[in-house]
Amino acid sequence: MAGILDGKVALITGAGSGIGQATSRIFAREGAKLALADVVEEGGNQTLKMVQDLGANAIFVKCDVSKMERRRRGGRQGGRHLRAARLCLQ
Repeated sequence: MAGILDGKVALITGAGSGIGQATSRIFAREGAKLALADVVEEGGNQTLKMVQDLGANAIFVKCDVSKMERRRRGGRQGGRHLRAARLCLQ
């Protein structure tokens, strides 16, 4: 069965814990490709493993989105891997 996000790409900030982690798991189950961003590398990598175990095509980028240049760099890394973000959650 196809998920409602099949073919979509999402950049999820704060993916290492809480709402960001829960959203990442839901989006993964619904078929989205994910670029996960968080300032805490350990949490981000845990979420990455969770969504990959669900079958998602995903990457993790350590990124502090409160800093503009770091946000740009993280977005470029995610965009290169997944081509184009269609959804962006903060």
